[in-house]
Amino acid sequence: MRVWQDRAMSPLRLLSIAALSVLIAAAPPAQRWAPGADSIAAFRAGDMPKARAGLEAELARCEAAGAGGDSCLDVLTALGRVAEVAGDDALAERWTRRALAVAEAHLIETHPDRSMILLSLGHAISGQERWAEAEPFYRRAVALREAALPPGDPMIAWARINLGGILHRLGRIREAAPLFESALAMLRAKGEGDRWNLTGAINFVAIAYSDAGRAGEAEALYREALARREAETPVNPAKLALAIINMAATVDLQGRLIEAEALLRRAVALIEAVPNDPSLSGTAYLNLGINLMKQSRYRESETWVRRAVEQLGQVSRTDAAKAQSQLAIIYYQTDRFAEAEALARESVASVEAGLPAGHPDVAEAYFDFAGLLDALGRYQDAERWLRDAQAIATRALPPDHPLLAAIYSSLALQLSRQERLTDAEPYTRTALAIYERVYPGDHAIVADALAVRASILHQLGRSNEAETIYRAVLAMRERLASADNTQLSQALQELGTLLTDIGKLDEAEKVFRRAVAISERIAPASQELADTYGRFAELLWRRALLDEEESVRRKIHAIRLAHSVDHPDRIMATWSVAYILVRRGRYTAETRGYYAMAADGIARRLRSHRSFTTEAQAELRRFRPLYLGRVYTAWVLAQTPP
Repeated sequence: MRVWQDRAMSPLRLLSIAALSVLIAAAPPAQRWAPGADSIAAFRAGDMPKARAGLEAELARCEAAGAGGDSCLDVLTALGRVAEVAGDDALAERWTRRALAVAEAHLIETHPDRSMILLSLGHAISGQERWAEAEPFYRRAVALREAALPPGDPMIAWARINLGGILHRLGRIREAAPLFESALAMLRAKGEGDRWNLTGAINFVAIAYSDAGRAGEAEALYREALARREAETPVNPAKLALAIINMAATVDLQGRLIEAEALLRRAVALIEAVPNDPSLSGTAYLNLGINLMKQSRYRESETWVRRAVEQLGQVSRTDAAKAQSQLAIIYYQTDRFAEAEALARESVASVEAGLPAGHPDVAEAYFDFAGLLDALGRYQDAERWLRDAQAIATRALPPDHPLLAAIYSSLALQLSRQERLTDAEPYTRTALAIYERVYPGDHAIVADALAVRASILHQLGRSNEAETIYRAVLAMRERLASADNTQLSQALQELGTLLTDIGKLDEAEKVFRRAVAISERIAPASQELADTYGRFAELLWRRALLDEEESVRRKIHAIRLAHSVDHPDRIMATWSVAYILVRRGRYTAETRGYYAMAADGIARRLRSHRSFTTEAQAELRRFRPLYLGRVYTAWVLAQTPP
């Protein structure tokens, strides 16, 4: 689940802090046509249509005057700025490209207007989410400022922050962090209060640290930024709320969910007391909803995520669609599976309609939808969506982007579920290599990738390698967790399963009982708890603890009944109850009834295949023992006197 800690704090917009009147004051009035007072007044009043109309009229007069050279540059620059503030990035790009052509033809390389125009063009292009195209303009702006200005100048710092923001968006987090750090050092050395938006720079370094897995350092910076916002006179509620949201995000990622919830509720109270900002309020509502979802408080979570969808829909159709995908997760977690799939499909369609074909956010939408299909047991469908996501992401993103790694890791899981382990293993290596380059040191995402690789190695029979990795994952999870959480329980279960398989049963039982205790406490009656019980039941079987095993398998079955009849998890849970009854010698009508229910689910599942494909045949082989058990139970019952 994603916590959108940087949604309202994009590094790509912060440099747009100069007012129109400042932007046009760089050149002597005698050499350039200056925008009129009416246009400036309209801009300051927020009336962008009036400002644009006035500037377009002034540009026509300037060009008609025929002065040539850079005489119309300030008007072109101002038109780009007005379009940007109005949210029309495509128009801003057109005006700013014209301004850049004039500047390159008539201004010396080190003229400050050239770097400012390059940054503005970068803003306009990145505002259309064409991150790779924007990067060269930011790099040129940094180079120009470093050549023209004294070392440590704040304008160099903010050019670096903008470049860092692009690299961050492109997934090149390790490249972005040094740019943020050097910029922050420059602004701290300048020491002129918050004239140069030091607090904003602190936030960017914190975001870079958080994404690189340096949670403690990120939290310290977020706390500093929050303290600075609280000390401002007068306090700006929106900026303070944003600082609190960022602080809550890093606390949430460290598993301190109750603390994060309190912070988010404080941010929501601030936001609701000021004029509506749909982007900021939507972000706060969404983060609070995700936090409550992590606490398994799904009814409360749904209320907040619905509010987030409504707010973000006022800003961006695609932003609202991404919030809808979180609502689909809630539907799934509350056993509304058909509604979950329908809403997730709607979310994907909205993203496709709102973005150009081949956009990386479309790949991410496909990836998210594949995750839901996987949870629904539709493994072949999930693989197809992942392949489509891979095709888009491979073309649109650099080879070390985290989204590509996530797709590779998920493909490995899908292939393993279809018993194509040899095909799956290389994907785990590729995903892990990317993640370890992007996120050095301890990081939850690296732990996830390691666990996927260990799982494949375990299934391939390479148990010694898998055990080493699982122990490393558990140690990393324990270092990362400040409290018990789902990820820690999962790491315990993975290690416990392997220890069971290789015969280390005493250690496996201790590990599993700890995992069960965590899952029962944090996710009661959930599908996640059923997963935990399922692994624990295998250990109980090996230890011949039949009374406890039967009790656990009945609990699993009760939870899995929320799934459709043909869901693999429900089939396996039903079959498992039947099988333990057989192992205990209870060849009864109840046992036959469980077998019949499981067989019905299998039949429905096989009918869903378009033909008797390799995958269908693999599923039938997988369930063959169930049919044998059903026949044997029926035979025993037939021999039993009434």
